[in-house]
Amino acid sequence: MNHTHLKQTAALLLAASLTLTAAGCGQQQAVPAAAQEESAGIAVSVQTPQQSTLETKTSFIGTVQPDEIVSIFAELPATVEEIYFQPGDQVKKGDLLFELDDKDVMTSVKTAQAAYRSAAAQVDQMTGSSYKNTLQQLDTAYDNAYENYKEADDAADDAEAAYKAAKEAYESALEGGLVPGGSSIDELFGAMQRAQASASAARAMADQMETLYQNARKSYNINAEQGYVELTEVAAATLNQAQVGLDAAMDQLENCKVRSPIDGVVESVSLSKLNMASTTSPAFVISNKNVLMVTFGVSSSAVFSMKPGDPVTVEKGQSTYNGTITEVSTMASAQNGLFTVKAVLETSDAQLLTGVSVKVTAATDKAENAMVLPQNAVYYDDGKPYVYILEEGAARQVYIETGVSNAEEVQVTSGLSLDDQVITSWHPNLTDGTPVVIAQ
Repeated sequence: MNHTHLKQTAALLLAASLTLTAAGCGQQQAVPAAAQEESAGIAVSVQTPQQSTLETKTSFIGTVQPDEIVSIFAELPATVEEIYFQPGDQVKKGDLLFELDDKDVMTSVKTAQAAYRSAAAQVDQMTGSSYKNTLQQLDTAYDNAYENYKEADDAADDAEAAYKAAKEAYESALEGGLVPGGSSIDELFGAMQRAQASASAARAMADQMETLYQNARKSYNINAEQGYVELTEVAAATLNQAQVGLDAAMDQLENCKVRSPIDGVVESVSLSKLNMASTTSPAFVISNKNVLMVTFGVSSSAVFSMKPGDPVTVEKGQSTYNGTITEVSTMASAQNGLFTVKAVLETSDAQLLTGVSVKVTAATDKAENAMVLPQNAVYYDDGKPYVYILEEGAARQVYIETGVSNAEEVQVTSGLSLDDQVITSWHPNLTDGTPVVIAQ
């Protein structure tokens, strides 16, 4: 059998070299004590397989960044009057970062204030003196219409009473024996007809005056109740529109003084004093470095082995930091085809500047409750792994199948049991069937 174990090959070459040297000297060598002991069996160390979690770790290139980073823009293009912080400075939330020239904005504020005052005066007039005058006029018209109606109604009553009297006189004359055609009876009949026509005209006038009175009353009620509601709604809308314009102008004035939204460190400043501020590029970039993150890309074969909560190790220069994975992307980047993984670092070291590259080591393969052996207990025959186990005083060669491995240990997936005594020490004469004893 052709064994490929490096240690065994080196020892055999060393033994052959010593034998040739001794033969060349023409001297008979004494048999060492160790060789005599081997006749009873090679002394070996043994170990039963252990159960543990085994990981394969891989290193990646990561980028450090704060957990919170904000870009602050100027809200209006104006001349920069003052800049209060520079890159590297610590800032607190609410600190004034820079100021812009507010002359043009103040003009807008004054215009908006004037417009608001004018709208307030207009509303006061609409709901005050103007409304009261209108209501007074309607009230007067209502009273006049009522008086006219009452006069017309009284006149109609009088005309109807006159008609009734003329009709009774005519009917009484007929009952007294007067017959139509005489002068007296004809005069009574004419008087009755004139009284009837006068009563009809008077009642028609009274009805007309009643209609005018009812219309005046309705107009007054509408303006006194519903009209006032509608008027106040219009007034409120007018005043609100003026308030919106004033608020917008005041917001612009406030935007001339730009403050920090967070505690943190100023990463960059793109403003220059007395130059125009741009509204399209960040004026300040501020990061909160109380929590530092590292972001790195992994392949599809590695991403399935990672989950939030898994530990990572981060190295920068001679410093090493511990971290914990917080986010594992499920979609590959369109730029490089890698999956983004984020981890939080257990440090706020100022040496870890935003954007620096670091070495990130993370587990990319894992076997839990695995049967584990030391790497030096495993041999290979044409790439096939095997071990020696102690069985009835002799070494027995057993082929195995392996899984996850690292520099120190290897997972055994089949071929052994947890009770097997695996030979972990090396000897140049160790082969299948060789007598062995456990070393003391």
